[in-house]
Amino acid sequence: RLQALPSAKWFATVKQGAEVQLYRIASSTLSGGFQSRMYKAVREKLGAAYGVQGGIYRLDTDGRHLFSVKAAVDHDRAVAAMAAMREEYALWWEKGITQDEMDDVRGRMRTGRAEAMRNPAGIAGTLINGLSLGRPDDMIAMDEAQLARITVAEVNAFIRVNLPRPPLAFVIVGPENAAFKVDCVIKAVEEADRCRQ
Repeated sequence: RLQALPSAKWFATVKQGAEVQLYRIASSTLSGGFQSRMYKAVREKLGAAYGVQGGIYRLDTDGRHLFSVKAAVDHDRAVAAMAAMREEYALWWEKGITQDEMDDVRGRMRTGRAEAMRNPAGIAGTLINGLSLGRPDDMIAMDEAQLARITVAEVNAFIRVNLPRPPLAFVIVGPENAAFKVDCVIKAVEEADRCRQ
């Protein structure tokens, strides 16, 4: 079956510590796995996606990160899937996350860290990565304390200040563009600069 791959990405400069955790909490509620809003909207309600995923990825040691949301959907349902993703993003941006979502994400983050700390390689990797970014040697305890203090209100304020105002813009990879209302169409990566104009 033909697939389309709608993807939304943007760059941000993120300070280590609490700011990274705010981004991760925000990203997880929006598109981080089976419990995320976009997964439920596109996969469960529409049955349109093979998967929806997103996250925040560090690009360099200067704090530049990539925030990403993407899906793999049946081509004939791609328009409806993108509409659902836009609607879910707008609700998330405007109204924010809930306390239940916060508790779920915080629990999953703690579980992931506990798993990583169960073996020497996980501890060493965390420390080496953090120290290479200039973080203090008590970063593990510091991150846990920060995670415990973060509130829903802080996450929601952070979303509205640091993430793009709706509507969400997509890049689509697919076999044809007739079904989509698009601003720019290219057939090769080398043509991408045309879409910046």
